[in-house]
Amino acid sequence: MAQGRKRKQTVVIPSTWETPKYCFGQRVKQGIIIGMEYFVDVEHGWKYVCSDPNSEDYEVCDEPDIETYEPQELHALIKDEIVFHKSKIVALTEQLESSGEKRGR
Repeated sequence: MAQGRKRKQTVVIPSTWETPKYCFGQRVKQGIIIGMEYFVDVEHGWKYVCSDPNSEDYEVCDEPDIETYEPQELHALIKDEIVFHKSKIVALTEQLESSGEKRGR
């Protein structure tokens, strides 16, 4: 492997299984998809584990129950999250700078 290149992770799905509609890390209305499992018995099909990014909670959802965002909704959601994290970075930077001033005295 060339230096500085990351190896791409892949998942192989047996050809007898249905292809999942959603992928790891995808944002859906139930949260962020952090897990997937295929069931071949009575309820054959995909189940997804969705994590709420604002808490420790997660939800297991059947594929038909997953709700996706419209592109403009997802764009607005991500922009809001960026603004939130930028404000947290500013606050943390200010705390770091003020703690350095106290330590230097």
